[in-house]
Amino acid sequence: MAPSRSELTLKGLPVGYVLSPGDYLGFSYGAEPERHALHDLASGGTANEDGEVTVEVSGFVRLGALANRPVNPCPAGVQGRPYPGNGVARHRRGQYITGIGFKWRQTLR
Repeated sequence: MAPSRSELTLKGLPVGYVLSPGDYLGFSYGAEPERHALHDLASGGTANEDGEVTVEVSGFVRLGALANRPVNPCPAGVQGRPYPGNGVARHRRGQYITGIGFKWRQTLR
């Protein structure tokens, strides 16, 4: 992990792999229970000749995140639960519904 709690140094990427602001990263951390983190990038970068890049995430990297754990830049995974009874259908035309929205909350395990 990089010195700042909002930075991650990723290793093992293909040389020239590009990460852009707004991309998501997902990784597991901790043990019993294993937890899952999802972070969006505040700054991106390009993997160097060693396959490494340091990026900044929005917010802070979760405490307990360990070095040398696998990170999934694409597709990133997350665990979450919707708030009960909050689904909203924005537009209904016959049998088709578009613009469906809902509120959800990330769960860490």
